[in-house]
Amino acid sequence: TVWAVLVYFPVAHWVFAFDGVVTENSVGGWIANTLGAVDFAGVDVHRGAAALAVAIVLGKSAMFGQLRKPHNVPLTLLGAGLLWAGWYAF
Repeated sequence: TVWAVLVYFPVAHWVFAFDGVVTENSVGGWIANTLGAVDFAGVDVHRGAAALAVAIVLGKSAMFGQLRKPHNVPLTLLGAGLLWAGWYAF
């Protein structure tokens, strides 16, 4: 798809691709060699960049800064519990 061709493949190359000369110090692509980044989980750089771009485009909520009633507390606790259990199960 368009996302894979324009974003994922270039970033994956920057992180994981060897620069042509494989030595002891050459562990990956441009991001790994130049910036010293190590990505153990895969290419998470593009996910963070996409989330930042969406947050900038959407901007603040229309009700930002206004007091409002709390949302569904049991569902919030259920979500936090699932996140906690998933973290320790992984």
